[in-house]
Amino acid sequence: MKVSENKNETNIIHINDNKTVLNQIKHEFINVGETLAQVKYNTSVKVSEKGTVIVSQFKQEISSRGDEVFYFSNDTAIFEGGIKEAKSAFEKVDFDKLNLSLIQPSFTVVKPLKWDNNNNYESNEPISWSEWGSAVEKALDELSLNREEDVFSECIDNVILLARGKYKKTNENKLKRFFNNLFK
Repeated sequence: MKVSENKNETNIIHINDNKTVLNQIKHEFINVGETLAQVKYNTSVKVSEKGTVIVSQFKQEISSRGDEVFYFSNDTAIFEGGIKEAKSAFEKVDFDKLNLSLIQPSFTVVKPLKWDNNNNYESNEPISWSEWGSAVEKALDELSLNREEDVFSECIDNVILLARGKYKKTNENKLKRFFNNLFK
């Protein structure tokens, strides 16, 4: 049996007219034989009034075979600092689409990069895609409930909506806030 390897990705970017808010969904996957490994980055970036970059990212890693999921990890990061530090911390984000003239090239990091694991699973006993979906929803619910009202809350809200991909099913206020923030 010949094992073939295929690597693919999607990259969806929404940016406001002022180029100060960027929302990005980047999905990479590699197929080796029957196994599919995926990483999905849901990222929201905002240029602050002081010229820093505020970033929130929800990263999903998954390993599956057919209808079975053997591994997943859902992680969240938030960060505030200069563009140089942001590019180093989040290599998969297309920061160059922002209005770079508004951003400090280097800035003392206000909020250092910190990854939090929301939930994960690894076992020889697989779970279903439905169980994986429930774990993702639980992670996003907890992220929403545990966030503070601060400079990061707008980006975190946007990331939650991006990760859910259910814009029409979210409540109307969140949807309005998402699109208002998206096109500010």
